[in-house]
Amino acid sequence: MVVAAQGGVDRDACRASQVISRGSKPEDALAWQLRAVKAPAFERQFRIHPDRKFLADFYFPLAQLVVECDGGGFVGGRHGRGLGIEKDAEKSAYIACMPARLLRVTPTQIKDGRALAWVLEAVQMKRSLA
Repeated sequence: MVVAAQGGVDRDACRASQVISRGSKPEDALAWQLRAVKAPAFERQFRIHPDRKFLADFYFPLAQLVVECDGGGFVGGRHGRGLGIEKDAEKSAYIACMPARLLRVTPTQIKDGRALAWVLEAVQMKRSLA
């Protein structure tokens, strides 16, 4: 269940969390949640390095925040294998050199609302430091 900042249940974000259970990609559900709460501007599939094919799932330019949705590690996908882990480490290094902060989330964290809360907190934290 997703709780709104005022303490009530955020119905739109709850519906967004249900998108995952219907077979959509977790990234789509997180994008829906972010739009439902009118999160700051973000880009999807952002190229993090001009000479590499690495794409970030989400990039919040004003907060210098990259959000990566990791799901393949739970189903024997690329993120849980040696070469995939090595590529993810390389991608993380490029993100650190942007410079940007990196937040990795899982489908479960997207579905239960934790990912949304962390993104909003990270974006707000950067604004308060500026």
